[in-house]
Amino acid sequence: EILCICRSGARSAAAASALTAAGYTNAWNVAEGFEGDKDPDGHRGTIGGWKAAGLPWVQS
Repeated sequence: EILCICRSGARSAAAASALTAAGYTNAWNVAEGFEGDKDPDGHRGTIGGWKAAGLPWVQS
């Protein structure tokens, strides 16, 4: 499995498509990205996305 992820999901969608076109059969896009869409105040990381879903991640 190859999971492609970026901030909002747009660039990773292109990456997953390119991998599929290159013959990879298990390439997936994380649709909402890591930080998801902007909230009403224009900030990311609070609604949608990997981070807001409480999925595991580490920053080093």
